[in-house]
Amino acid sequence: MRKKLKEFDAKFWLIFEESPVAYCLVDAKGTFIDVNEAAARLLGYSRKEFAGKRALDLNIVAPEERPKIRAALARWRAPLQDRPLDIVLIRKDGGRVFVEARALPIEVASGRIGLIMAFDISDRVRAHELTLRRQKELRQFFRRVLLSREEQKRRFQEDIHREIGCVTGEIKVLADSAEENIRRGDPEAALESCRKFKSIFGDFIGRLKNLAVLLRPPELDLLGLRSAVAHYLSGIKKETGLRIDFSASVDASRLGEGTPIILFRIVQEAVNNILQHSRAKRASVDLRLRSGKVTLAVRDNGHGFDVSRAGQNGEPSMGLLFIREMAESHDGTFEIHSRRGKGTELLVSLPALSTSAKRRDR
Repeated sequence: MRKKLKEFDAKFWLIFEESPVAYCLVDAKGTFIDVNEAAARLLGYSRKEFAGKRALDLNIVAPEERPKIRAALARWRAPLQDRPLDIVLIRKDGGRVFVEARALPIEVASGRIGLIMAFDISDRVRAHELTLRRQKELRQFFRRVLLSREEQKRRFQEDIHREIGCVTGEIKVLADSAEENIRRGDPEAALESCRKFKSIFGDFIGRLKNLAVLLRPPELDLLGLRSAVAHYLSGIKKETGLRIDFSASVDASRLGEGTPIILFRIVQEAVNNILQHSRAKRASVDLRLRSGKVTLAVRDNGHGFDVSRAGQNGEPSMGLLFIREMAESHDGTFEIHSRRGKGTELLVSLPALSTSAKRRDR
């Protein structure tokens, strides 16, 4: 092939041969005149296999990139410009290579030929794609966190409106009744209305305290995770009749910062899912510290559900999403196992403080 290009001196051919950059010489039709060793290695062909062939003949251009090549060849009739062209090439073994190609026009006795330089940018492209993928995953993560938090706010708002709406209606009726009884001169009836008022108001204070516990249980800071969970589950049993067996073996000093409240919130959300969806009569909550992990298992004997259809046809979804995000935000893991008619098992594992970490904290 090289005999046709006698006008090129030895210095040109030395650079052409020794350069680590892939060089190709092509004629006006895109036929390869010569390629250097770097180009042959880049694409996995021998130099002889390029002789007299075009890029499209060898199928080294990815199908989606061929219009770019055809458009580039069409520009041979106009002054050729040194404009970079990012394309995907196919190696002989089927692998893909991302290159930045530049074409320089060279006038020779037989007409115009082109010197094509191809820079392997595969690592750069893949790093960029990885960055974009991680950015997308991060955006999706924050979107899920936002949705889960808004769902929690919505539930709390509904609880407040329900409690306040219920008690204010009853208080108004009792206040009107007491006022009417006083006007009629019936103090006993008025006192009875006042006693009912005190009872309802006392119950309302208790409900407000329960709502405060939902925000942050005071037992968690005063007595620790085990006592806070036990107190919460005892209240659920009294309020709903759901029997919940609770067992715990957790060393509070081995829990990292924020871990107790995360575990408490997960218990709350899991129990809330049981009450809303499972129709269970019995459940269990088990907290354990083993092998450097604090594990939480919540099980129920409800009707179960198809995990693959979570969020469809009334199946639980938002609560499970909230639990997953809380667990993963603390480098933990989350699993859910359920079958129709077989109940549900929720498993969460969070890292505990190592012994060396405890010594550093001290």
